[in-house]
Amino acid sequence: MIYHHLPEDPKWQLLKSPIKMEEYLQMPKLRPLYFDLKLELVNPRNKNVISLLPGKSYAMALLRASRNVQLIADLEFNNEKIDGGNHIMFDVPKQLYRCYFAPKKVGQHKINIYGKEDASDKITYGGVLELTLDVKQLSKTAVSFPKTWDYFSNLHLQVISPQNTHVITLSNGISNTQILIRTPEDVELMGRLENEAKQQITGGHQIYYDRRKRIWRCDFAPDRDGFFEATIFAKKTSNAASYNAAVAFKIEATQIPLPPISYPYTWQHFYDFGLKIKAPAH
Repeated sequence: MIYHHLPEDPKWQLLKSPIKMEEYLQMPKLRPLYFDLKLELVNPRNKNVISLLPGKSYAMALLRASRNVQLIADLEFNNEKIDGGNHIMFDVPKQLYRCYFAPKKVGQHKINIYGKEDASDKITYGGVLELTLDVKQLSKTAVSFPKTWDYFSNLHLQVISPQNTHVITLSNGISNTQILIRTPEDVELMGRLENEAKQQITGGHQIYYDRRKRIWRCDFAPDRDGFFEATIFAKKTSNAASYNAAVAFKIEATQIPLPPISYPYTWQHFYDFGLKIKAPAH
C-alpha cells in the first residue's frame, strides 16, 4: 500500500524505516499486478527515474520474474508512443527481464511495462509499473529496436544484421534487403512481407538457412515504393505446431526499380543442394 498512499503518521507506514514525502514521490509507480506476478524491480532500485547508460543511446531497467511471466513495454514522449523505442528480452540463467529503451528527443519520457502469466487465459496485458526516463542529452549514435515477441528470446534468436535499427531504407535503385538471423540448430524460420494495408506481397520474401555460414538469410523485396513490414516467424524443428511471430522490421522503399524483384517458392533442399535458377531471373 505504501506505493499508493503515504500515511501522515509514520507508525502507519508499516516500514522498518519510515520515509518522508520527498522519498515517497521518488518511488516507482507499482500497480497491484506487479505484486500478483511477484515481480522485483532490480534496477532502478526504489526510485522512478532512470537515465541513459553511460556512453550509450539507451537506458535499461531490470526486473526479476519467474519463467511463467510475460512482459511487454512501450516508451512515450508527450503521450505519443515511440516506434522502435523499446526492446525486452528474458535472461534465462539470471531469471531477469532486460528492458531497453531508446529515446529520440531530449526531455522526460514515460516508460510503461505490462505483464501477464504465461498460462493465463487473458489475451491482454495489464500494467505493472511506470518509470520516467530523463534524457538530458542524446548520444550522437541513434539506436532503435525491431519489434519482437516472446518467441524471439524463448528460442534464442539473434539479429546479426541490421544492427541498432528497426527501419530498413531502400532507395536509389536498391530493390531488396537481407536480414541475417542466427538461431540454435533446432529452430526453423519463415517470413512474410506486408504493405501498409496489411496485404501480403506475393513473392516478396525468400528465407533459407546457409549451412556453410550457419545463419538464416531472410530476403525481402517490396513490389513498389512505400512502407512495408517484414516479419520473421520461428518454431522448434521438432514442433509440429505452426510458426509464431518472432521479430519484425519496417522497410521504407523509394525509387524501387520496375519490374520489381519477386522470389519463387522454394524449400530448404533447394539451397542444401546448391541449386540455382538460371531463367526466369527475379
